[in-house]
Amino acid sequence: MGARSFAALARDMRDLAKVVTFVALIASTHDARADEWDGCRSNEPDRVIASCTKVIETPGIDPDHLAEALLRRGIGYDHLSQFQRAIGEYDEVIRILPQSNTKYRAIAHNNRAGAYLELGKPSQGLPDSEKAVQLIPKQPHFWAVRGWINQSLGDRQGAIRDHDAAMALGGARWLKHYQCGLRLARLYLGPLDGVLRPELRAALLTCVDKGHSCAPWSTDPECPDPVG
Repeated sequence: MGARSFAALARDMRDLAKVVTFVALIASTHDARADEWDGCRSNEPDRVIASCTKVIETPGIDPDHLAEALLRRGIGYDHLSQFQRAIGEYDEVIRILPQSNTKYRAIAHNNRAGAYLELGKPSQGLPDSEKAVQLIPKQPHFWAVRGWINQSLGDRQGAIRDHDAAMALGGARWLKHYQCGLRLARLYLGPLDGVLRPELRAALLTCVDKGHSCAPWSTDPECPDPVG
């Protein structure tokens, strides 16, 4: 998986928060200053890391706020391709959260799986990816990540199953993700319209057979022309 693909994956976690009806906790004045939370929740990796660090170091911060800040700092490291540091953040999120906090835990497991995959260790990411799917089975993003991991491991049947689940659960929106990814892989030339057609299916099967080197989906909303 290239830097572009994982950066897209990290960006999509902001949208994932909405998809899983995750509501960001509002920082109280005793936890951290509002401007620090603004930075921690921003889209700029360096600012995210710096601001989230200040939040994390706030005396007496409650576990839920701490977990959110760690999670967001991990995404910041992902953006900068510092995947091992990101894994450390996700390790801590999973360690400190109770089992009942399924949304945070699911995102942390999914992100850690992606980081391991980026480091060329899909077998280490697979248990995390399976845990994310188990925690929130209706989240298409988690199935898509597991599909890519199974694809990287040479599990053709498992990869196709997971990619199909992502498209079925995600509907037109996730069909467009696959249309875009497969277009960027130069395997699909059809429209980006969210419609499942035979040429998209054929392109996906070809991509799966290429293994780790082929990115089957993309979260880039612009879907840039691979030739341009």
